Amino acid sequence: MDPKRLIFRLVPKTDEECWELRDEIEDSIIGMGKFFRLRVVAEGVETKAHADLLRRLGCDFLEDYAFARPRSAESLQIWLRERDSQGN
Repeated sequence: MDPKRLIFRLVPKTDEECWELRDEIEDSIIGMGKFFRLRVVAEGVETKAHADLLRRLGCDFLEDYAFARPRSAESLQIWLRERDSQGN
């Protein structure tokens, strides 16, 4: 069974004053997804610090170039083996 998901695209932070508001909006979106028992997917994660925040807020899945660029299935298998052998 494919779980229902709430996918949201993050807007890049363009100025310091927007940071707190953006974090509050993300928290609200994640909370809404959890209330409706949805898997929450955040797209557009830019940094490890932002990924850590989203995980603490309860986001289930994180996507974007902060983690890895798109690649073929073969390339992905090689990348995962190398990553696992490094203890990541």
